[in-house]
Amino acid sequence: MIGKNIGKSDRVLHRKVIRQHDSLYVCLPKCFVERHNIRPGDFMSLISGTILRVMPMQDEQLCKDSLQ
Repeated sequence: MIGKNIGKSDRVLHRKVIRQHDSLYVCLPKCFVERHNIRPGDFMSLISGTILRVMPMQDEQLCKDSLQ
């Protein structure tokens, strides 16, 4: 994992895409999982455009507010 800070709480992390059967996966960084208290079976929101944003569903409203 290679990472660098770009803001107070933002980091750029590079992850390898893993193929398992007919699907592709990207592992979530441990620091992100711990910060957001993510557990197996939790749902995540994926917002795609030019940039793919991944966030726990409980943080989805925070993101909507910040985009306005």
